[in-house]
This record gives sequence, structure tokens and C-alpha cells, in this order.
Amino acid sequence: DAEGRSAVHLSVYKKNTAILIELLNNCNSGLLLDTDCSGNTPLDVAIKTRNYLAAETLIKKAPNLITQVDENGEMLLHKTVRAVDLESVLFLISTNFDVNACAVNESCVTALHLSAQYGSEIIMRNLILAGANVNATSTDGFTPLHVAAYNNYEALCMILLENGAQPNAPDAFGNT
Repeated sequence: DAEGRSAVHLSVYKKNTAILIELLNNCNSGLLLDTDCSGNTPLDVAIKTRNYLAAETLIKKAPNLITQVDENGEMLLHKTVRAVDLESVLFLISTNFDVNACAVNESCVTALHLSAQYGSEIIMRNLILAGANVNATSTDGFTPLHVAAYNNYEALCMILLENGAQPNAPDAFGNT
């Protein structure tokens, strides 16, 4: 259509699972990586519209969709944490998404770094419960604790410390 949406995009947007399944049975899974004019794949649309049945159907057809990166090098989990979208974060965790996956860009941050930046205690706790590494480092050596402290999120700092974050871990510049 005029917005660059494929038939798969539209079936997801309209929440028509029967049409989606028929399309998936008759298309090359490579087409599922096509983006609309806004840069959204059908899976992006499913997550943004909270159409988790469609998301699950798409992931079953092409499991690699879950780890695709956008133009900023971020995966869906990174984007949902950035949007402070707890429901979608929980859905992605339930798909056994690697919560320690780094963004494929110059920062190489994890979802836990982003939760520390955006201040969501509940998202942070769920990521930790799902196995997020509290001492993961970005390209600059920043841990989620560095990020939470920089943003003055005292409660997040406490959560990280209670879960084993190293308070004296230096960043790439020697700051602790």
C-alpha cells in the first residue's frame, strides 16, 4: 500500500490470524524481513500493536526474526525496553530471547543497560530474573550500575547491587 506495508504487515495490523497463517504458508520467510515506510517489519508491527498471537506465529515461521536488528542496530527487546513496554518485554522474554544480547552498534548495550537508562524497576527486575548479566559492559565499559547511577536512579542502583553488580567495576575511562 502507500505506506509500504505488505499483505503480511496488513494481516498483522488488522489482527487477521487466518490470513496471516495462509500468507505464511505461501511466502518465502525472507519476505518477513521487509519493512514498511516507517522501517517496521511485520514482527515489529505485531509487537507495537500487542498482537502477540501474530508475533508468535511469525516467530514460529522464522525464528531468526527475533534477533533482527533495525537501522540503529537494536533488536526488538532493546526497542521495547526503550519504550518502557513491560507487556512486550515479558512476551519477548517468554520466547527465550537472549536477554544479554548486545545492540549491534557502537554502544553494544544490553536491554539491562537500557532499563537502567529509562528507569523502569519492574522491567529491570524481570530482565534480571530472566538471566540478564548485571555486570555486562558496553563498548565504553559502562555497566548497568554506571548507567543507573549516572541517571540518579537510586532504586535501580539498589536492585543491581542486591543482584551482584560490582560497585567498583571501572569503565573504559577508569571511573567507578
